Amino acid sequence: MQQPNRAQMEFRPVDLESLLPVDHTAPLVRGFVEQKDLLLMALALFLLPQTRIHPQPGALA
Repeated sequence: MQQPNRAQMEFRPVDLESLLPVDHTAPLVRGFVEQKDLLLMALALFLLPQTRIHPQPGALA
Protein backbone atom coordinates (compact mmCIF):
# COMPACT_ATOMS: atom_id res chain seq x y z
CA MET A 1 0.00 0.00 0.00
CA GLN A 2 1.29 3.49 -0.90
CA GLN A 3 1.50 6.30 1.59
CA PRO A 4 -0.66 9.33 0.70
CA ASN A 5 1.24 12.21 -0.87
CA ARG A 6 -0.01 15.21 1.12
CA ALA A 7 1.89 17.67 -1.12
CA GLN A 8 0.12 16.47 -4.27
CA MET A 9 -2.05 19.15 -5.81
CA GLU A 10 -5.35 18.53 -7.52
CA PHE A 11 -6.79 20.94 -10.05
CA ARG A 12 -10.55 21.05 -10.45
CA PRO A 13 -12.48 23.31 -12.77
CA VAL A 14 -14.40 25.86 -10.73
CA ASP A 15 -17.30 28.00 -11.87
CA LEU A 16 -16.35 31.32 -10.27
CA GLU A 17 -19.82 32.80 -10.60
CA SER A 18 -21.23 30.04 -8.45
CA LEU A 19 -18.96 31.23 -5.63
CA LEU A 20 -20.57 34.70 -5.64
CA PRO A 21 -23.68 35.58 -3.65
CA VAL A 22 -26.85 35.75 -5.75
CA ASP A 23 -27.10 39.55 -5.48
CA HIS A 24 -23.43 40.30 -6.29
CA THR A 25 -22.81 42.96 -8.97
CA ALA A 26 -19.81 41.27 -10.63
CA PRO A 27 -21.88 39.46 -13.32
CA LEU A 28 -23.59 42.76 -14.22
CA VAL A 29 -20.26 44.55 -14.54
CA ARG A 30 -18.83 41.73 -16.65
CA GLY A 31 -21.86 41.78 -18.95
CA PHE A 32 -21.57 45.56 -19.36
CA VAL A 33 -17.85 45.43 -20.15
CA GLU A 34 -18.29 42.56 -22.61
CA GLN A 35 -20.67 44.72 -24.66
CA LYS A 36 -18.22 47.62 -24.98
CA ASP A 37 -15.65 48.18 -27.70
CA LEU A 38 -12.49 48.78 -25.68
CA LEU A 39 -10.15 49.24 -28.65
CA LEU A 40 -10.08 53.04 -28.45
CA MET A 41 -9.45 52.97 -24.72
CA ALA A 42 -6.61 50.47 -25.19
CA LEU A 43 -5.05 52.66 -27.88
CA ALA A 44 -5.27 55.73 -25.66
CA LEU A 45 -3.81 53.99 -22.62
CA PHE A 46 -1.06 51.89 -24.16
CA LEU A 47 -0.07 53.25 -27.55
CA LEU A 48 -0.11 57.03 -27.14
CA PRO A 49 2.99 58.11 -25.20
CA GLN A 50 1.48 61.46 -24.15
CA THR A 51 -1.48 59.80 -22.43
CA ARG A 52 -1.15 59.42 -18.68
CA ILE A 53 -3.59 57.66 -16.42
CA HIS A 54 -2.38 59.69 -13.42
CA PRO A 55 -1.00 63.06 -14.58
CA GLN A 56 1.83 64.60 -12.64
CA PRO A 57 0.80 67.38 -10.25
CA GLY A 58 0.61 70.70 -12.10
CA ALA A 59 0.71 69.08 -15.57
CA LEU A 60 -2.83 70.20 -16.37
CA ALA A 61 -2.55 73.67 -14.84
